[in-house]
Amino acid sequence: MVFRDLLKRAAARGVDVRVLTAGPETDVKTTRYAGRHRYEELLRAGIKIYEYQAGMMHAKSLVADGLWSSVGSMNFDNRSITFNDESNFIALDPALGATLDSVFVRDLQYARPITLETFRRRPLIDRVLEVGANVLSRLL
Repeated sequence: MVFRDLLKRAAARGVDVRVLTAGPETDVKTTRYAGRHRYEELLRAGIKIYEYQAGMMHAKSLVADGLWSSVGSMNFDNRSITFNDESNFIALDPALGATLDSVFVRDLQYARPITLETFRRRPLIDRVLEVGANVLSRLL
């Protein structure tokens, strides 16, 4: 099971699943397009997606139930785990969870929400780039 399936299952159970991802200011545009290729699938599942607009965002953090937290450099993919020697700090701590939750909510002020309706109206060139980047995604 891939990580996005876990997110979709959580949303189906009524969990408020929100994803804040890189916006147009990113150092690897191909990775952004590859990720956007999955937006419609996630949006249809009830996951809320936001793209950060205030500059480059490279954070990888996750908070579940305000208690379980993960922060680090690791992407949620096999390449990051297997080849890139990246790691995350994982904690079961309500104080850390509350802090990360507040940082997340503050960052949402600088993000653009992506809705299914607006995403479906994106330009054709974006769709082509997303498909192409998805083909390369195992290499990214």
